[in-house]
Amino acid sequence: MPKVVDHDLRREQLAASACEAIAEWGLDKVKLVKVARSAGFTTGALTHYFPDKASLLLAAQRFAMKSMSVRIVQRLATNPKDYFSALCEALPIHPAAARESLVWYYFWMRSLSDPMIREAQAAEHAAWLEQVKTCIAGLSRRSAYLSQQEMEDEAEELIAFINGIAIRAVLEPKAWPARRQITSLKRYLTRAGLDQKPSSRPLSSGRN
Repeated sequence: MPKVVDHDLRREQLAASACEAIAEWGLDKVKLVKVARSAGFTTGALTHYFPDKASLLLAAQRFAMKSMSVRIVQRLATNPKDYFSALCEALPIHPAAARESLVWYYFWMRSLSDPMIREAQAAEHAAWLEQVKTCIAGLSRRSAYLSQQEMEDEAEELIAFINGIAIRAVLEPKAWPARRQITSLKRYLTRAGLDQKPSSRPLSSGRN
């Protein structure tokens, strides 16, 4: 009986392996053979799903954003009112998130000269924006009185702040440990008037 292959799972495994490779070596030094070997596949198996490096890199970029999005969904599924901790999943406060933030940083730099990556980032940003708007609506009673444009602006400003923390934490991890990142986010939400219903539920273990 022929072996049943889960092609979607294989694509995800290869994309995850590519993310790890990017975080370790940067975009320019990623090699298909290294990614395939790390994921436990041959180079031929990898090129069956991703015919070239460009397609693999795009998959890695999508995977990094999807991983964060899934953590946020899981956080809210466990505790539907834990919007603050959900937002914290976008900060590099644990190894997986730190690796993703580093990958995003590499792709942000590459997007300045690569229209394909820039277009993919725009689509991912739009989805992330909707998640942030959901968190804002859950955190603050004031959000009920915001117009659609005002809500959009609040979410964009919050994303810009989170991105800024992520960049600083990637560049200076010792100066920006998890505790400082979380505290900074709390202060931002207070200043913005978005902390009227903060969560007191502790974040998962393993964070400094």
